[in-house]
Amino acid sequence: MNQTRMTAVRAAIALTLLAGSACLVACNTVSGAGQDLKDASDATKKAITGDDSKSTTEKKE
Repeated sequence: MNQTRMTAVRAAIALTLLAGSACLVACNTVSGAGQDLKDASDATKKAITGDDSKSTTEKKE
């Protein structure tokens, strides 16, 4: 292969690895955001109803 083609292949591999890394990080972020929303929902429900019992999230731990 010529030098230009090798550079293009290396760049494509680097971009693929970078994109894959970004996807993995994004999945954790979305999951964490979902858990934060659930926790906020539980807290709001507790404040409205005056219920002092533990939420479903806390029972799992």
